[in-house]
Amino acid sequence: MAIPYTPSDWEIIPHIASGAGTVEDPYVYDFTATHRITGETIIGTTDEINTLVSLKQAKNTGLVGIGTIAVENNISTIHSTCLTINSILPAIAGGAALGVGKLIYTFPAGEIIFESASINLGITQTTGKINTDTPVIGIGTIVAVGAISVLSSNAAFQSILVGTAVLNCTGTKLIKTFVPTAPLVITTTSAHSLYLNVAGTWTALGDPAAIISGIVIINWRFMS
Repeated sequence: MAIPYTPSDWEIIPHIASGAGTVEDPYVYDFTATHRITGETIIGTTDEINTLVSLKQAKNTGLVGIGTIAVENNISTIHSTCLTINSILPAIAGGAALGVGKLIYTFPAGEIIFESASINLGITQTTGKINTDTPVIGIGTIVAVGAISVLSSNAAFQSILVGTAVLNCTGTKLIKTFVPTAPLVITTTSAHSLYLNVAGTWTALGDPAAIISGIVIINWRFMS
């Protein structure tokens, strides 16, 4: 019985035996391959498992920022990156407009085509001062800075996900999917880092370490 190879992120075990084999090999075995992180399951013969698992192995993936965990899924050049974020924003002084951002992911070197993004994420205050503030959240290839209350002041602040206002800063999640009118081509020499950006006119006293937590999914292609 030939057993498929076992990459580190897949567990492969015999699945079923049937009596349809030859005299020399009376049992034909199928195998179950289960991804240790995502739970995805594939059932097939040795050759089928080897082919499908090889295609699904994470290749040409990026790097996460501090406070972010990535689960990568790809077939050939097509990637879907699920980012679980549990981090804090830079200090917000309050009493004025301010944009801040946090590095969450960096694409691998080369040409990238960004296709869509989804977010399910909220901001939670830590001092009780910005509870009712409604800043906008977006994702871009440049970190938001300066006295801004929206992210549209610079297209790169929200090139991956257009800024949208949250209902509050007490943890209510912003749920949104963004598909650009035309796929965004990130050339080899362009910025490859993705920042979760936040901007608003903040209540006096602000928050020194507001928490950002939730899920971001980025769908993209690695072209070179």
